[in-house]
Amino acid sequence: MKTRSILCAIAISALLAPGTHAAPGPAFRVINPAESPEQFRGAEGTAEAKVDEGAVVWNVPPGKTSFFPLFVADAGPDLGDFAGLAFWWRVKGDGLRSITIKTRCPSMHEGRQLVFPVWRKGKAAVPREWTPAQVSFAARGGIQGDPSDLRVIEFRTQTDRGSNVRLFVDHVVALAGTFQVRVATSRQDGDNWLAPITFSNPGNHDIVVNYGLGAATGNLLTLAAGQSIEKLVPIPIDREAFARLRPLASLATPLWAEQYGVELTRTRRMLHVLKPLPLPPHPRLLVDSDHVVKIKDRIRSHAWADTYWNKLRKKADHALERAIELPTRGGVAAHHYANPKTGGHLRAAKKIGPWEWEHIDRKTGAVFHGDPASFQTDLDGVKIGYVHAAWAREARDQAFVHQITGDAQYASRARDILLAYAETYLSYPRTRHGDPKTHGIGRATANYLTESTWVIDMAQATDMIWGRLSESERRRLADNVFYPALRDSIDPVRCYVHNIQCWKNSALGLVGLLYNDPELLNKALHDQAEGYWQQLKEGILPGGVWYEGSWGYHFYTMSALVPLTEACRHCGIDLYVPTLKSLYQAPLDFAMPDLRLPNFNDAGLIDLTRSSARYELAAARWDEPAFHAMLSYGKRATRDALLHGIPAAGGEPNVSARSVNHKDAGYAVLAKGEGENTTWLCLKYSPSAGYHDHPDRLGFILYARGKIVSPDPGSLSYGLDLQRDWYKTTLSHSTLMVDETSQERRPAKCLAFGTEGDIDYAMLDDGEAIPDVRFVRTAALLDQNLVVFVDQIVSDRERRLDLAYHQSGTWTQLPPGRPWTPPNNPVYRTLRTPTAHDGEGGITAGTCIDEDWNVTFTCAGGAPTEVITATGPGIGGAHAQVPCLVLRRRAKATALAWAIALDGQTPTLEWVDDASGKPRWQVARLRVSTPGRTPVLLNVKPDHGLKPFSIER
Repeated sequence: MKTRSILCAIAISALLAPGTHAAPGPAFRVINPAESPEQFRGAEGTAEAKVDEGAVVWNVPPGKTSFFPLFVADAGPDLGDFAGLAFWWRVKGDGLRSITIKTRCPSMHEGRQLVFPVWRKGKAAVPREWTPAQVSFAARGGIQGDPSDLRVIEFRTQTDRGSNVRLFVDHVVALAGTFQVRVATSRQDGDNWLAPITFSNPGNHDIVVNYGLGAATGNLLTLAAGQSIEKLVPIPIDREAFARLRPLASLATPLWAEQYGVELTRTRRMLHVLKPLPLPPHPRLLVDSDHVVKIKDRIRSHAWADTYWNKLRKKADHALERAIELPTRGGVAAHHYANPKTGGHLRAAKKIGPWEWEHIDRKTGAVFHGDPASFQTDLDGVKIGYVHAAWAREARDQAFVHQITGDAQYASRARDILLAYAETYLSYPRTRHGDPKTHGIGRATANYLTESTWVIDMAQATDMIWGRLSESERRRLADNVFYPALRDSIDPVRCYVHNIQCWKNSALGLVGLLYNDPELLNKALHDQAEGYWQQLKEGILPGGVWYEGSWGYHFYTMSALVPLTEACRHCGIDLYVPTLKSLYQAPLDFAMPDLRLPNFNDAGLIDLTRSSARYELAAARWDEPAFHAMLSYGKRATRDALLHGIPAAGGEPNVSARSVNHKDAGYAVLAKGEGENTTWLCLKYSPSAGYHDHPDRLGFILYARGKIVSPDPGSLSYGLDLQRDWYKTTLSHSTLMVDETSQERRPAKCLAFGTEGDIDYAMLDDGEAIPDVRFVRTAALLDQNLVVFVDQIVSDRERRLDLAYHQSGTWTQLPPGRPWTPPNNPVYRTLRTPTAHDGEGGITAGTCIDEDWNVTFTCAGGAPTEVITATGPGIGGAHAQVPCLVLRRRAKATALAWAIALDGQTPTLEWVDDASGKPRWQVARLRVSTPGRTPVLLNVKPDHGLKPFSIER
């Protein structure tokens, strides 16, 4: 079959040249020649110009997002009359992360802000010389903000910490027309290679395009308004060099294209001629022929494999009798598939109409009905997405059963499902709920993520019945399902390094291996910004933690990589490198003493003892005793064990918690004790982790006696108000909130970590998380029953400081108080029965965690403090209320000392003045006394280079 590739869109803005067949009106109009910085806020003038004698330059602040507006004069062009913008730009210095254009014009979407990406780190080299940049108004990345009468073009930059970026801009113009170039896979024609290139003019003006390869003279092409023309462009190839290439390596030739005679619109892309990969026969994705033999032997030799196999075959047999009825529309995302009040997850129950169901709260039993009018209420659309996914899984499983049994009826069933989608897939609209947006929207499922997982199952199914499909049926599946899914839904969205991109790469790679398309496989593996190797390089931190900082997404990423790594292994490409192994090792290194993983960021609690199936593949690929031992936690009657299981599990893993500082991941662990009764404290100071990060630097989780004492709330369904107003705020975590505003999700840092005497400690600084505030937290684990915190805070001015603490159980020991009226802020109004207490002289409170286990909290006095006690939503939703305490102060600088007594023996905390007279926010000396224990004096000096933490007894 001829190879195919998704079309790679190259958006090129074009000026109309004199003499073309343009409609009356200017081809372009200069918005600002940048000869002076007058209308460029914050810019300086410079003689280092590209056009004429002047340009503008901005000194871009390091480590932040900055906005540099160009105000369009009233007499200037109305952007709504034009198709795009173009300008010259260059950069001096290092540390630029991205540049985006934002525009406002009353004639465009009521003056709301339109967003257009220009450049991003990893996508292309930083332009050190003058480089043209163009944006097409038809290709905007989003609409933001409220309507406005402003006429402005904003240059938005993002920079790294320590950057020294200077951004130069010259000659900003509005474009009357734009065109696009789509480049398909280069193909061989006898001894020659041809690049199919489609030139399109989506605008209302005729344009003339000049294009060519390398330094060759260009070719002129006139495009009428709305016209598309495909050209087969011969690519010159060094045949000897091509013969020496390894499989999937390429030779590249630069393509350039521009509006005829207008250099500002020139763009460049590389045309690649790839060396094909010699592929084995089908099947070669989920299994290959040798793998099938091993699975059959596994079923004969091991009861756990036989048990799961019988279950799978029985399910396949039962499904043979069911009619294939595909949904009439595509699915939607599950971000709102929850009880809007409690956050409890829903499940589809009784069917009440064609593709309509009742939806039940799993916790409360409340019943909800869907309404297809909106994304938020389309509960049936969520279920429909699940139905599409289930059909793809059934096709895969039926094809797999066929491979093991050789029985044609299973192949026929899989074939029928696949061909049903070949008939219907393109009929599903890529719009939802009246929104015309199609970017990243799936046909069968909600979006590019879920469409990727669906395509993976469909590709594996097709591969396992390849010999049962005719050539025309394979072509129909390619033309009507796989390539449209990649081209329209999956590939256009650029995720860069992200868990979703790992699923996309597996979808791209599997279709590439299925249809012997080397360009797809090469993109999945070697794309410099998004490919498999880039995911491992940038996404897996030293120590093996996935950078998004959520163990849920850590395992989700792990699952996303498996289809590609296994398919490539079957085709002779080994992707099982040490970095990938570290991804499996990291959860074992970070687990709590009971082998649950801390639920920081967007995550729930994951019990490794119930996730042992994830280690079947790891145990098969690496001879690592810890991976083998993980298998002992399960009965092994799982799909993973059937596919990959080694003959015997190892002994139980030796997981012993210890104090350790995970510097690269940004978590400090203090631990004392043995086994599940170990006291374990994990504090977060992690780097920025993207969308799934929470604003909770220096927050923590405390575990003791087999239970979580101080919880992190984790997350709910992302579309819920409660997720936004509580779970993803600072107050819901045990850390500092300033001026009733959540922290920024930026990196903190560790100042010191170690042991003094028999006391383990960690000293952390909030870094960039709280602007204009320095927050230093020192945690000391005095023994298995006592944790002491010293929090030192200094700001640029007097501020409202709210130190929140959350403790499991129910309140049992509270001093007298009075009702407290929260501020008009959603996060504070989420608190239930808030009560205010006077804490200037200190306060002690407690909760009952178990029938015979009380844990106390105590805080030293010394400054006016309002103490708020309440409850707030906990892990899983508002139905799980957790005691919450907030220490409120108004100060420019202060220090707080507090302790958690796990045995209920409340310590006495006494401030001791420093002999030098330094305030406590600089030097804190705290005496800790507990009945039956020797008093200890803690000295906390964050700015002492040699000894920031010491003790005296």
